Amino acid sequence: MRQVLEPDQTETQNESLKQCGEIRPFDTNQRIEFVQPHTRLTSNEFDLPSGLYWLQCSYSPSAIISPPRLGIFCQNALETHVIGVDLDRKDRLLELVGGRVRFELTPYAYPGNLYLEELALRPMSGVRWINFSLRRGLGKLLPNTGLNKLSEPQVLAFPVDEQKSNVHSQDSWLVHETGYLSFSPSGHELLSVAEDLVSKVFDTQSETMAVYGDNLVGAVVRGLPDWDPILAATADYVEGAVFVRESAKDLRLSSGMEALRAAERLFGSGAIHHIPVPLSRAAVADGDRSRPSVPCPDHADWPSVTIVIPTKIRLDLLALCLNGLAKQTDYPRKLEVVIVDNGAEPQELEAVIAKNLASLDIRIIDRSGPFNFSYLVNQGVAQAQGEIVVLLNDDVVPISPTWLKRMVDSAMDERVGAVGVRLLNKDGTIQHAGVALGLCGLCGHMWRGLSDADVQNYPSILAPSRRSAVTGACLAVRRSLYHEAGGFDEADLQVTLNDIDFCLRLNGMGYQTLYRGDAVLIHDESSSRGADIDIAKLKRRAAEIETFQTRWNTHDMQDPWFSPYFDRYSESGL
Repeated sequence: MRQVLEPDQTETQNESLKQCGEIRPFDTNQRIEFVQPHTRLTSNEFDLPSGLYWLQCSYSPSAIISPPRLGIFCQNALETHVIGVDLDRKDRLLELVGGRVRFELTPYAYPGNLYLEELALRPMSGVRWINFSLRRGLGKLLPNTGLNKLSEPQVLAFPVDEQKSNVHSQDSWLVHETGYLSFSPSGHELLSVAEDLVSKVFDTQSETMAVYGDNLVGAVVRGLPDWDPILAATADYVEGAVFVRESAKDLRLSSGMEALRAAERLFGSGAIHHIPVPLSRAAVADGDRSRPSVPCPDHADWPSVTIVIPTKIRLDLLALCLNGLAKQTDYPRKLEVVIVDNGAEPQELEAVIAKNLASLDIRIIDRSGPFNFSYLVNQGVAQAQGEIVVLLNDDVVPISPTWLKRMVDSAMDERVGAVGVRLLNKDGTIQHAGVALGLCGLCGHMWRGLSDADVQNYPSILAPSRRSAVTGACLAVRRSLYHEAGGFDEADLQVTLNDIDFCLRLNGMGYQTLYRGDAVLIHDESSSRGADIDIAKLKRRAAEIETFQTRWNTHDMQDPWFSPYFDRYSESGL
């Protein structure tokens, strides 16, 4: 591959663009096979000035589910700006902040060929082209991380297996010549790509007993997480076809979900494989999806709980938080609340606390000084006496009385490390439904901004389910385990990413991070501390991001609990 430059460019312009020449140094006739779970083309880094740019792309589709997705990372000394663009053959005008720039390109396709002919970026103010000439086929494409918007219309008419599509007027099992059985719910038809994809999994993975794909209703793909027995306990989240080995006849049950649950019981989670593309299609949605019903847990002996709340300036928010603990929290034991004071006005703080002393056992520890969130949290936990510790921001307000019981129920499980909750913005949209690694090249809140109407299509938002990490704005953990893991990193991650780092360390110790979508609170995010907008804070944040990336290398991760179909450059996923 070579860089193409217009002939009327000056030598200075040529020199400034020398680093902009390629996405990957292919040989002319080399073909690339995209394999799951994630394969992306990544460009070299190069310098670009700030400004407006025209983006042009041309390609020949064969089996594309939705437009290829281009991620653009613009990094300066203090920040990294991330843009995600659908390559739908339309010229796009982009505003780039400039700096060190790199590109990521991910097609999302069934097996087949995608020929990407050209990807070019041209400054609006000039005639020069930065041209990534890819005039070769990118080869056979298998399921991979598709950085696509679900809100975009599909560009492929999903091919149906005509020989098998007319047998599914009712729930049924179908025997395939290649040695497996498929179950298709009523109204579903198998797609023609299913047989090759499923056969390859069974042929190459001897431990796999059952396979499922993403949900497809009409032309809308609803990406699914990898197999999650916690979610499967309360939600029938796999709606499409399910495939099992012909030898595993005990899995031939009344529904695909029951077959998957049986595979979990008989063979373990490792026997279930998720192919992150649709394998069957329902022509129309089967009415409104019912929301998962998760009864409030009950125990004869609930453990003691300490709530740790760092605070400083916004005592009005702290007052709402404490009022929610006192009046909107149903827990059979009196709660201990440790308030870590980072410099609040003493008389005002005492007045806020006095209103809730009858319902809560409140203690204040004075930790004035520069803001170091990790240090404040560690100091609060050091003073805690409860068996379960709940880290709670002072801008979080309980609205569901059973939230704490649900969190503690999971935190008591010896297999579980950190436990998080569903946090809403004040307008009722999602603020946090878990944290996905790899979003925007780092990590991000899952489903941020989704409305209540959109949420019902994704049971993993509403029900208990696995996550890679959860926010420390409301996080429960056994106190003994908090100390065993070493608490928050107060040396290198003083303000940001300390909660994610803590969860990942617990995961590394063999514990599961769990999200309780049935526990709901309001989070007025960053109201108490404010945003990182001055130079010192931006430098600190950049250093902490670099530390986190060096430690966990999340840039190339595909989070198993956040479908590779969803947009890698948007926390909403859509």
